[in-house]
Parts: sequence; structure tokens; C-alpha cells
Amino acid sequence: MTTQPAGLPLVLLNPGEMHFAETPSVVRAVVGTSISVMLFSRRMSMGAICHGLLPACYFRQLCKGGCSEQATYVECAIENMIGQFKGRGASAHELEVRIIGAAELFDAKKPERLWVNVGFRNFVAARWTLQKNGIRRASTDIGGIHARQVAFYPHSGEVIMHRLNKNTAERGCQWRKEDCCTARQADGKLGE
Repeated sequence: MTTQPAGLPLVLLNPGEMHFAETPSVVRAVVGTSISVMLFSRRMSMGAICHGLLPACYFRQLCKGGCSEQATYVECAIENMIGQFKGRGASAHELEVRIIGAAELFDAKKPERLWVNVGFRNFVAARWTLQKNGIRRASTDIGGIHARQVAFYPHSGEVIMHRLNKNTAERGCQWRKEDCCTARQADGKLGE
């Protein structure tokens, strides 16, 4: 497992924010029903991450140019990140994608209440937006009942994720080896 190299800048990504990096750094976020979508171009050694809270902005047609809340919405944040890559000469099909989060932290487990599950709706919005842009594969760790702590290395595409439970939350989110997994490659087609 990778540890943060000494001197590597640390970015703490809050809910409703996104970060695009062209230089080495580590970006950390904690997601529950929200999701982190990470895009990485191996050819360009750069990456982007968002911490989306809600699936889509229902007033998007009213937005002209830079919306101050675009990172709040999964659909808008992904579109913005893909646009930033394209503006730097990357194509959507070369991007590697990781999606983490979408936990079921609220009582939305009954089939008739699935529409209430914000985490599920966030993942569907991410999957739809990626597919619309020609991106068909992504590594995912979604659902379940635990929040996750994410460390993303945008210059290498490496992601380290830890599931948080009551014990880890009480210890101040200190990471335990048994709560950890590392995502390295796209492992599943979206829409399967």
C-alpha cells in the first residue's frame, strides 16, 4: 500500500468540491451517500476528483458558463472534469474512472423507497453521465452501510479507500489495515 510521500501536497476535498491536478499531490475525502468520481489520464499523468452530493441540477438549463455550485451535482461535476481533460488534449475514452461512495446511510432499503436513496441516485447519475460521454468502464466500490475515506493520487491514478464503521469513526477516522483496499484498474463495465 502506498503511503503519502513526504512533501507531497495534501488537498482535503469537502462535499460539493472538485479538484483537477496536473502536479503530484494527494486528495482526501470522506464520502457517505455522496460519491467521489475520480478521472485519470495515464498518458498525461493528471487526474481530477469530485465530491458530488446530489445526482443532478434540475435548473441546469438556466446555468450560463461557470456555475458556483457545479461540483455539488454529480452530473455537472463529471461533465466539468471531462471538459477540463478535453481542454488539455485528452480524450474521454482514455480516462480511467473510479467511483466510490453511495452508501445507504438512511432507511431506504425497502424497494418502494429506492427512489429516496440518494447514494443509489448519485451512482446512477455518474454511470449515465460517463456512458453519455463514451466512458464504459470504471472501478467501483459503492453501496453498503459504511462511509468511506478516500485518498486519490491524481498523478498516478492510485486510489486507497477505507471503509469507516462506528469504531473507526470514534477513533477519529484512523485507518486500519483490515478496513482498507486499493483500487488499481478498471474492473467492471458500467451498466452491467
